[in-house]
Amino acid sequence: MKIGIFTYFQTNYGAVLQAYALQKYLQKQPGTEVEIIDFTTPEHLAGHKVCKRQSLKNPIAAIAYYFFTLIRYPQLKRRVRRTWEFKEKYYNFTRRFSSMKDALENHPIEDIYISGSDQVFNPNSKYVPLYYLGFDKGNSKKVAYAPSFGISQFDEGITQIVERYVKDFDFLSCREPTGAEFLRSINCQEVPVVVDPVLLHSADDWSKVAVSPKMKGDYIFIYDLNGAENLIKIAKKIQNEIKMPIVCLTRNRLKIYSVNKQIYDAGPAEFVGWIKDASYVVTDSFHGTVFSLIFRKQFFTFIAIETTSSRIRSILGKVGLENRIITKDALSDFDFSAYGRFDNPDLQQFILTSKQFIQSFL
Repeated sequence: MKIGIFTYFQTNYGAVLQAYALQKYLQKQPGTEVEIIDFTTPEHLAGHKVCKRQSLKNPIAAIAYYFFTLIRYPQLKRRVRRTWEFKEKYYNFTRRFSSMKDALENHPIEDIYISGSDQVFNPNSKYVPLYYLGFDKGNSKKVAYAPSFGISQFDEGITQIVERYVKDFDFLSCREPTGAEFLRSINCQEVPVVVDPVLLHSADDWSKVAVSPKMKGDYIFIYDLNGAENLIKIAKKIQNEIKMPIVCLTRNRLKIYSVNKQIYDAGPAEFVGWIKDASYVVTDSFHGTVFSLIFRKQFFTFIAIETTSSRIRSILGKVGLENRIITKDALSDFDFSAYGRFDNPDLQQFILTSKQFIQSFL
């Protein structure tokens, strides 16, 4: 049984790791041959560049960007290299398609085409026809595994875009309840909510992938996307009680944060390793949260952008851990000492039903 996965796997940790996770889980099933469709455009390749051209409309900001890029260049370059090396090591790629037209017209012939996971169903994407599998499937199956829309409000224009494509799918699922309900309203059938692919694998599985940091001893790990200053406030509150160093992995190269170690060079495997070996995790990231669940870490998730928080609230609500969420108005009120370690049976059941969905289309 040949399976082709259409997904976004370019630069951020979550995208790279979820693509690997879905491929790896499907490869474990008897009689499968699994490949990731290598859709990599010149625009995607430009996203890997360490130093991008800055507008001269704000020369001071441009100078700051180039200055901090220069002093952090070795770390930034290592991250890019490690990301490419991870994909070369773990992905089973098709030949590369550098344009959407080429990928739609000349994609490999598969028994099952899968779109998923991550924000492949985002209706604002320029690649909607590709990630919604907008080609003739012949005698094959079209499957959506854990796609995310990236939005929670669906107007009539979005409905028309999505409806055009999803009626041709044989199996539909979604990563968030809001998206599942939207698909159900279009397709008039139940659409299960399933886990992000990284949750299909155990902590032991991910430990084999992880590259542990060289740092010795306990530490508080921050993974920052958009809320660094507030994440640091949370971590500092923990540090005041337990006296551990704070390590911050961030993509913001223009800041010097008040932490013990600020890093930029983690690839996907190193990212997993930093979470695996941490004593506490503080993050505003969905995948930072999910890997904290996998490794059963003491963690707190800060809601940096409320409008994009649905997937975080969804997974933590599903497993009864909403109390790990910290909002801006609760930064000084939470009591980190009140949270013990967890072993949530609801999470294991959620994973099991997701695996059963996969068996249904295999």
